[in-house]
Amino acid sequence: MEKLLSLAILSFFILLPSVEAISLGTLVKNDFVAVKQNESAKFTILFWNVESSPYIVETKIESSPENWVIIVNPERFLLDSTTGSESIFLPYQKDPVRAFPVNVFVKPVSTKPGNYTLVLSAAAGYPGNTINFFQERKFKLTVEIEGKAEAEGSSQTSIQEPSMPTGETTKVQNYLSYVLYAIALVCILFISLLIYKYG
Repeated sequence: MEKLLSLAILSFFILLPSVEAISLGTLVKNDFVAVKQNESAKFTILFWNVESSPYIVETKIESSPENWVIIVNPERFLLDSTTGSESIFLPYQKDPVRAFPVNVFVKPVSTKPGNYTLVLSAAAGYPGNTINFFQERKFKLTVEIEGKAEAEGSSQTSIQEPSMPTGETTKVQNYLSYVLYAIALVCILFISLLIYKYG
């Protein structure tokens, strides 16, 4: 009886998909840019990976002022420990780490003077596995449009964003696979209990 229970538990763990850790390092070189009307702004965000296995990073504009032209270069890329044109010194690493720059170009369109905010997210992970784990970061970037304030209005026009959690958030996709594994475990334990009790 104990052999059957051990076999059931062992087969459950063998069927579980493997999950790999993600080491997503980021640094925003500039999160505030002041420009004159009809000028463009440029932000740079550095990404690095200290692990040996590469992963995909995808960026997305979460929110931005209406009608602004925003270009993220590149939007999607493969990040490994050798990717990048810049170097970062980390206190826990002996050698400098290669950092990959992502440039965000912003062109305000028909905008009054004031401060405006846009939010960019970057999700890193291994797409295609049965259970996908993604590590996500959000970056809040501010553009100040300089110029004379209108007589009727205020010089500080801003778009208020709901407060977003800072740091990392982990998303679990393909919940159906996770639920199926949990149901399989419960069924195996229930059948093992019945065999033990009545066998």
